[in-house]
Amino acid sequence: MRRPPPSERRARPPWALPVGAVVLAVACLAGGWSLAGVFVSPAQRDAAASPPPPGILTAPVGRGDLVDAVSVSATVTRGTTIEVPLAAGSDGLAVVTATPADSTSSLTAGKVVLEVSGRPVLLVTGRFPFYRSLRRGDTGPDVAQLQTALTRAGFPVAADGRFGARTAASIREFYRAAGYPAPTEAGEEGAMSLIVPPGEFAVVPRLPVRIDSAPALGEVLTGDSALRLASGPVVVRASIPAAVQVRLIPGMSAVVQGADGEHAATIASIGEPDPESGEAELLLAGPEGDPLPEEWLGTDVVAMITVELLEQDALLVPSIAVIPAADGPPSVEVVRGDRRVRVAVRELAALDGISAVAPVDGVLAEGDLVRIG
Repeated sequence: MRRPPPSERRARPPWALPVGAVVLAVACLAGGWSLAGVFVSPAQRDAAASPPPPGILTAPVGRGDLVDAVSVSATVTRGTTIEVPLAAGSDGLAVVTATPADSTSSLTAGKVVLEVSGRPVLLVTGRFPFYRSLRRGDTGPDVAQLQTALTRAGFPVAADGRFGARTAASIREFYRAAGYPAPTEAGEEGAMSLIVPPGEFAVVPRLPVRIDSAPALGEVLTGDSALRLASGPVVVRASIPAAVQVRLIPGMSAVVQGADGEHAATIASIGEPDPESGEAELLLAGPEGDPLPEEWLGTDVVAMITVELLEQDALLVPSIAVIPAADGPPSVEVVRGDRRVRVAVRELAALDGISAVAPVDGVLAEGDLVRIG
């Protein structure tokens, strides 16, 4: 939908002003007036290098797209975040003693994601967290899940739901491969027997995953401590305030600007606002068949989301350069050396001090200097 110029519409109330709106153009206007001075064409640079007559302020005419857009700071991560509770311990403090995995690592079954009080937290797949300590002779769905997880990690055992000798052997091999002894407890007459405590497993529905956030080295775990893991396709994740939420809808196109380039994306989803902060989670994903680069995982980016394309491939001038007329079209004053030429124009659209115009009487071209004061 084309937005009318200021001369054809009433002023918007303050709540309707664009939040974080920017103007994107292939060649934006340079000088002190430009909002995006990096987009300057050679013709504009040449024009800007020619001094105007004394006492006249000018700006070069640009050419490009006039876009109402929202800019948000975001982080590249996986599409699904899984929160894994961490056991606080009952026989003393549970302290993070090692953080062997980092946010750039792609983690698979059997990897140690954290070490708590000298014991590992091992990554396995499953449908639910383990809810009890398992011992020889135990039966149930949690035993079957453990057996399936061991098989997927490369230590096969039949998923019959019975904790027998073969399951015990697979568990010992599983721990040995991770670099830790299998956990034991003192039994009758002081004999040590195998035990599988639930706190030594981080259960996720699918692999691989990456660490989104984790307790720091030396941190004492509490009942609220958790490990956040991310899985699924690469996405851009951001928190947006309520004023921005009302301007965005899923499916809007965006350009994600990373440290080593840019990539096309669209809004995949907008979450429900947080009751306290009012902020909502925004997810951007690459187009089908062209996902965001894996190399960007864990990096900070800027996403420029197109709310509305007002004009495409148009001549762009400062709005203050457009001179209204009592009757007839407005005009701009073009400065050519010592001459000033009025060129009648049609104001196609305007946004944040920039107007897209088309000449209706006279010649106006990219690189021309128009008077702004």
